[in-house]
Amino acid sequence: MPENQDLSLRAANARVAAGLLVFSLLGLAGCLAGAQNWLPLGPQRMFDRSPFFWSALTFAMLVGSCVLQWKASHARTEWKPATPGRRFRSGVLYTRKDCSLCDEARELLAAYRHWLPPLREIDIDIHPDFRDAFNTCVPVLELDDEIRFRGRISEVLLRRLLQGNAPVEDVPLA
Repeated sequence: MPENQDLSLRAANARVAAGLLVFSLLGLAGCLAGAQNWLPLGPQRMFDRSPFFWSALTFAMLVGSCVLQWKASHARTEWKPATPGRRFRSGVLYTRKDCSLCDEARELLAAYRHWLPPLREIDIDIHPDFRDAFNTCVPVLELDDEIRFRGRISEVLLRRLLQGNAPVEDVPLA
């Protein structure tokens, strides 16, 4: 699946999960109100005919919301490098608030977290030195003290970078 479609699918899953959560909370409130006979006559009759159905539907929406939200926030990729293991010793992601490219970069890097070092995230607007250096080109991905990406992070190029570097365990220490 192309990277843009994959990212938009994750975003759509997150939106559907949020909608399901809202409906499940409304359903929970409705079930509690129905159990206490606090609903108007029409909805109360529907609830009284099948309280188990409405409770099960509410529970199913809540579980579905949790599953979709977990999948959206714990993205994975089917791709694997030829040799397993983490590449690079250190990583820094320079970002700023309200940056859609930064959000995309976080999602993409989360999918490849098994082959990347833990990333330290730095908001360039808080640090003037970084703001001067990276003002118009965030996100910036730095791996092992070398800038690898400026602006949009290409999934294809990230895969090539991971494939072309040996795992950290196999790299001799300098």
